[in-house]
Amino acid sequence: MARTYAAEQGYQLSLEAINRLRRYFEQQSGELSGNARLARDVIEEAMQRQARRLMDTGHTAFTREELMRLEESDIRPFPFLS
Repeated sequence: MARTYAAEQGYQLSLEAINRLRRYFEQQSGELSGNARLARDVIEEAMQRQARRLMDTGHTAFTREELMRLEESDIRPFPFLS
């Protein structure tokens, strides 16, 4: 679900980001593991973190790929991801 939502927003997840999300969702049980709202929230927060990460580089020009790719570091800081 998270990958689909990211794609709908025009983003792609790096392989590392996909693996990080997969490990997290596999650890969940019951309702939470299939929670579309959680998947959406994770991706929305990752998009914000990605924008801050790119701004913090000090660069002013990025490739389209850089602008549309979510990395593991964009996902990792979530306090609920172990």
